[in-house]
Amino acid sequence: MRIVFLMVLLSWTPFAHAHIGIATGNDLLEKCKALFVDEMPDTMTDMDRIDTGYCAGYVDGVTSMEGMWKSVEGKTSHASHYCLPEEVPHGQVFKIIKRWLDINPDKLHWGAGTIIHSALLQAFPCRSRR
Repeated sequence: MRIVFLMVLLSWTPFAHAHIGIATGNDLLEKCKALFVDEMPDTMTDMDRIDTGYCAGYVDGVTSMEGMWKSVEGKTSHASHYCLPEEVPHGQVFKIIKRWLDINPDKLHWGAGTIIHSALLQAFPCRSRR
């Protein structure tokens, strides 16, 4: 019981969230660095592996939410949505995000979800259906 309490207590500390979490573009650059290169590094620490998995899950979660919101809002929404083709591999998505970050260093303080949305919106705008 003490171990569970200690784990819960540690998960609430600022260190735990600051070390793993992704909040801004700066965090994306740091946590996703292994996914932003053409080949995974040969040597990675355990923390690098955790960061890489967390980043992949975070980006997948943001892109999954886009599909959900698009289907919920339907054609009545004025929100901006991107249309990510199903055949686009994850590696390409990470290259698009990295390129957007490189081109927009003045926006690295933006929220990570907003950055991912902006990068994919620019790369894959939905075509209007008439």
